[in-house]
Amino acid sequence: MKLLWLLFSFRGRLDAAGLTPWWALYAVPLFFAGFPEGTTSSGYLIRGELALGYFLLTLVPVAAITTKRLRDAGRPLWLALPACLATPIATIVLLAVQHEDIRPPLAYAAAALALALIAGCVFLMESLRRAPSVRG
Repeated sequence: MKLLWLLFSFRGRLDAAGLTPWWALYAVPLFFAGFPEGTTSSGYLIRGELALGYFLLTLVPVAAITTKRLRDAGRPLWLALPACLATPIATIVLLAVQHEDIRPPLAYAAAALALALIAGCVFLMESLRRAPSVRG
């Protein structure tokens, strides 16, 4: 029951120690890199579509965990939006660049933006992991 509350409820607080094990949600897509280099009928890489599907499936749990931690750290809750949407948006942009739906030089700017989104998300989550709890 606590697991369901943790992953699907946006109420309550989550301290820094409770956030640490959930970093694994971001590590799972690394396993997709080992998948074969096949493409789907639409021409996109299979592992890229698997990664996008994974990020979309974990969108609500990541949003719930991030919201609880933001509340516990005394940070504004709107920061959960970029933290949750960064990786799916970045994956879509990188898939479009790979499939040449976006052509250079715009492709380079789009890829840089996608990587900046991911870096910003990692920075936010790491700062939340280190932030002290604010009880009130």
